[in-house]
Amino acid sequence: MKINKRQLKNIIKEMKTKILLEQSDVGLFSEDYIYDLIAEELDAYLESSDESDEFLSEKEIDLFKVAFNGALKRLIEDYGSPQ
Repeated sequence: MKINKRQLKNIIKEMKTKILLEQSDVGLFSEDYIYDLIAEELDAYLESSDESDEFLSEKEIDLFKVAFNGALKRLIEDYGSPQ
């Protein structure tokens, strides 16, 4: 069975996530965990894209930055301690 580069990356990410989740001090506050969550969504987006490019365009990167920063701000507002 042959696998392509993206499939191999996904297998490695899944195994990494599985190993990290088995450790007691990981999860929501782990940079790797957050990265894996977002990377999985980005991979799915790129796979569903009509383009054969494996990378985000500059416009897509800018849109992602705005969305991510907005989501982070909302999370801090909703779940951070009152000032």
